[in-house]
Amino acid sequence: MGWFSSTPKVSEEEKEWRESFVRCTGVLEQLAKADTEAERLAARSWWTIGMAGTLPRCRALYDAWRAQAASALPAQLTAQHTEAAVALPGWAAMEKCVVEQGRAVGVEPAQTLAHVERAGPWIRAVDTVNPLREKLQRSFLPGGVAKTQDEMGIDELRVAQVYVYGLAQHLADCRAHATGFARSAGLSNPDMPLKDYDEERWDPRLAEWQRMELCVHAAAQAGSGSVDAAWRAAHKTAA
Repeated sequence: MGWFSSTPKVSEEEKEWRESFVRCTGVLEQLAKADTEAERLAARSWWTIGMAGTLPRCRALYDAWRAQAASALPAQLTAQHTEAAVALPGWAAMEKCVVEQGRAVGVEPAQTLAHVERAGPWIRAVDTVNPLREKLQRSFLPGGVAKTQDEMGIDELRVAQVYVYGLAQHLADCRAHATGFARSAGLSNPDMPLKDYDEERWDPRLAEWQRMELCVHAAAQAGSGSVDAAWRAAHKTAA
């Protein structure tokens, strides 16, 4: 605490919202990784249920909805039960309570969920391509990656290009650019970029490469991430 400032006082409502939000982050991760509209709708619904069940001011409405669900739905709910779950009489009041509790602390739940959905494509691509990233780094960069982008040597830059190409392949908005680059690079099998690797045809100054790379960076930004951070992330699997 400084001389002329003090720690902002957190209201009871803010404290309750934060605690509930933290307990429901797992559902938000599911939303970000959802591939289909049905999965996204299910994750949105389960997040509302989780928040209502942990927010003290919404608990009574959650209990009422839960009682209805117990008599109309299976004990283990899945994405297939989403439509029936939100059609129960108690759903609207429970959902409204969560929305109002969020707004009371300056949060718009719909915007929060929309933001998570927008980040989804990037998160899924990074997760899918992570095994390739780890394999590339272990195989070609035994000394590890540089601490920052500015410290990257030519060898690491070349290896990182293969990673960026892999990301482009798994981002719907960038897939066409990846196909175009694979064609210009002479890849006989687009899924095996190292098979026909020709350093000259992977020149980052080429238009085909630049279009693809810019697309990947845009996808990272839309997902509140960065290619550089994804490239330097700690390995998830043991060597």
